[in-house]
Amino acid sequence: MTRKPAERTRALIVLGEVPDDAPAELKDALARRSQASVTGVCACGATVEIVEAPGTDGLARGVMVHEPGCCASDEALDAIIARTGWKP
Repeated sequence: MTRKPAERTRALIVLGEVPDDAPAELKDALARRSQASVTGVCACGATVEIVEAPGTDGLARGVMVHEPGCCASDEALDAIIARTGWKP
């Protein structure tokens, strides 16, 4: 029996740059978020969930909902920026 090769998928992951002048706490949170984006799994246990199936352009949309208290969540990043007063 001949097996059909596995279908290949492509991904485009856009990562933000970690600014050199950012506070260490923010750098750590952004690094964690980047790692989670690349691997599809965050240290908090969150995973990527496809929320929009591929359209005619072949693009799908995924989101990662982090656990409460995870430093990589949108809310935590906003709080770190507010607390430290950091501005890009």
